[in-house]
Amino acid sequence: MKEKSESGRVEETDRKRLIDFVTCSGDWLFEINNDGEITFFTGADSGFLGYPYDELIGKSLFFRMIKVRGETADTRFLDLIAEGKPIINQQAPFEDHNGEIRDIFINTVLMYNSRGERIGFRGVCRDITWQDLLFKE
Repeated sequence: MKEKSESGRVEETDRKRLIDFVTCSGDWLFEINNDGEITFFTGADSGFLGYPYDELIGKSLFFRMIKVRGETADTRFLDLIAEGKPIINQQAPFEDHNGEIRDIFINTVLMYNSRGERIGFRGVCRDITWQDLLFKE
């Protein structure tokens, strides 16, 4: 990201500012490696679904995803990761720290190193449970 300062120069925005924006939005930012393991996670102050961020590092992003109609919902996501395809506008049910089911909306982009090799994915999660409840009423 770039912005113009008061002097008219273009300056890089800092990571803290981006994290502050995400925290305000209630979304969660994450990075996962090619195996789907979380390498970075930040966002809402309460952690992801009630799990502290430090407990998430090294785990699969999909570790609390629940089964839907007898199928493990993470299979389709892991297939996309294995194929090197981004996850775009996908919704999945997750179990939060209290055992409640939350509907999470997920988007990712591919992440590359300086040599152009894919090293993982960067993405955002949003809890859309309230929207689902609103539309059901």
